[in-house]
Amino acid sequence: CNTIINFVPQQEAWIIERMGRFHKVLEPGVNILIPCIDEIKYVQSLKEKTIDIHPQGAVTLDNVQLQLDGVLYLQIFDPYKASYGVYDAEFAISQLAQTTMRCEV
Repeated sequence: CNTIINFVPQQEAWIIERMGRFHKVLEPGVNILIPCIDEIKYVQSLKEKTIDIHPQGAVTLDNVQLQLDGVLYLQIFDPYKASYGVYDAEFAISQLAQTTMRCEV
């Protein structure tokens, strides 16, 4: 069980479930929860993150083989969708970036 008064740090969002169902997103600052009924399910950082895209092979239209790598910068704007929209948001975003890189070459 959590405490009644909770302090959410700056640049974080806490996803609260009440009795197993989404209830609300807590914003930074002082928040009040009902112990044993409300549960902090996810903690999302709203800061910008970097993800390293590992080197991968690609072939251009004129049959030249390349090794592509990169750095991906991401920031969560909707903590609800990042928590419930996909199982692992960072993995999904990195896979999308890799597919887009190969597609553009």
